Amino acid sequence: MRRCHDARNHQNQRRSKSRDHCVEPPGKAHGPALGGAFDLAALCAIRICSGAAAFGHPEIKFGAPPLFTPLRWIVGDGHARYLCLTGATIDAKEAHRIGLVNEIVTNQSVLERAKILAAQIGQAPDPTLFTLKQYLMGNHGKGFEDCFAEEHDAPFKSLLQKGRFPT
Repeated sequence: MRRCHDARNHQNQRRSKSRDHCVEPPGKAHGPALGGAFDLAALCAIRICSGAAAFGHPEIKFGAPPLFTPLRWIVGDGHARYLCLTGATIDAKEAHRIGLVNEIVTNQSVLERAKILAAQIGQAPDPTLFTLKQYLMGNHGKGFEDCFAEEHDAPFKSLLQKGRFPT
């Protein structure tokens, strides 16, 4: 698995290159995404793959503990525990079924689809993407009320105070 650098470059033509000021481009997998490559995939906001992709944490068999927390946020405790503890490898179809990947595309269209998704993401204003990234990375473990207040109530209150909406 490697990050979609072409999509990142496309997205960053008008955007700061700082990771703190943009949402990562879609992660793409075409072939095995094992160990650290699997970890990179789990850290992407959106994941696409070809039917030839496979995901797993075989490093557990060699004494290296896998990265559990991001995987748990994506697929839930049960699937994450299974993948991390057993070192099992799953195919693209299973990865899609458990929510690890968002889309399976043809082998030839993985990069093209990543570019399209990056362009769609890049249509949003930078401050909006920065705020959304904070929500995506910071709401795990919080209850609905806390998340809703943080994502909805606080921003709208701020906009009202700035006079952006009529009261």
